[in-house]
Parts: sequence; C-alpha cells; structure tokens
Amino acid sequence: MAVLQIATRPFADQRPGTSGLRKKVKVFQQPHYLENFVQSIFNAIPDRAGKTLVLGGDGRFYNREAIQIILRMAAGNGWGKVVVGRGGLFSTPAVSTVIRARGAHGGIILSASHNAGAPTRTLASSTIRPMAVPLRKSSPTPSGPRAGPSRAIRYWTARTSTLTTLPLFGWATCR
Repeated sequence: MAVLQIATRPFADQRPGTSGLRKKVKVFQQPHYLENFVQSIFNAIPDRAGKTLVLGGDGRFYNREAIQIILRMAAGNGWGKVVVGRGGLFSTPAVSTVIRARGAHGGIILSASHNAGAPTRTLASSTIRPMAVPLRKSSPTPSGPRAGPSRAIRYWTARTSTLTTLPLFGWATCR
C-alpha cells in the first residue's frame, strides 16, 4: 500500500502541555488538526520504526474516528505494531500498564477529560496525550537533544508541514 505525503500547515494554537493537547471536539475535527498533532508526536520520536505503539481512549465522542486516523498515520510513519483496546477503549491506567507489560515504545490516549465530549457542548474538550515517550530518545529541539518529549512535541507542532499516512480505503474499522 502506498504511503501518502500530504502538505499541511502548522496550527498556531497547538501548544500542548505536559498532559497533552486539550481542545474542543470541533477543533480536533477541523481538516488536518488531529493529523498535525499526531504527526508532531511521531516526529518527536525519531526511532519509532518497527516499534510498538499503544492506542486507545475512553470511548467518548469522536474516539473511533480519531483512532482510525491515528492507525493509518502510525502505519505510514513506520510503527511496526499498534496495540488498540477492544473497540478502541483503553483507560489511561490500562494504556500505561500495557506499555510496560508489552515493552511498547509509547502510547497515545484519547480522553474527553471530565466533560461530555459532545461536538456542540461548550465544555466539550478532548485531550490527546502521548504517554511514556522515552526522554532520552526525543528528537532534538532548540534547547538541546535531551529536552524531553513535551518540548520536542511543541517544537514539531510549530514546524509540521507534511503528514505521512496511508489511504483511507482498505483498512479495518474499530468495532
């Protein structure tokens, strides 16, 4: 299957903190918004080829769609294996446990925090949080090669201009 390179532009409001990127669901549904952030996470992990990624969420609104996007991007970016919770469901403690138990390289958790997660709710937000990205293995940033994963991801959110993914068709869906 051919890997696609899609031109994009950075989003100025993608400034993740130590617990990920928290935005309203409608923001994540903008064209390339989710993809840019996920690509920034992957760019911050230069030695990901062939490694295992753990992926899941709390099952709230947009969880399944986001997981499908992230799966295609993970395959296009060279991850060797992605462990996904049944139906895409994984709690934060479960993702952390699976990362350690399976020796995974890291994980991504999708959570709607304590909010309802509906698309039109004022308080709805989603958090996309990279987990257990090895500190020593983050990509170099202007502050040095060992600056840590959060800083490396912030560095890449301002610079990501190409998305790497696989075509939409021909992939299984979360059920």
